[in-house]
Amino acid sequence: MPFVDALRSKVRMHEQPLFRRFLEKEKLEGQNLYNFTDMLNTSPGAPKEEIALRFRRLHSTAQLVADQQIISFLDACAQAFSTVAYFYGNEGPKA
Repeated sequence: MPFVDALRSKVRMHEQPLFRRFLEKEKLEGQNLYNFTDMLNTSPGAPKEEIALRFRRLHSTAQLVADQQIISFLDACAQAFSTVAYFYGNEGPKA
């Protein structure tokens, strides 16, 4: 992914309601799968593999632009929505 596209993705993330709520409350408590999949531009009924793939791409993009707020947010998403965002494999989220 070109770096310019990654920067655009960073700007779009800051516009996401789920990300904004995370910044306000510093947690994802009370959020649901609909909010999470909406952020990924997919539906809650999509195959788990598709949701996880989109999530992995988003996480990789956040790492590319080195935005720690977004990375922390996505790590919180991985824990809160672990049934569909299982991108860490069988090892579980990193501590």
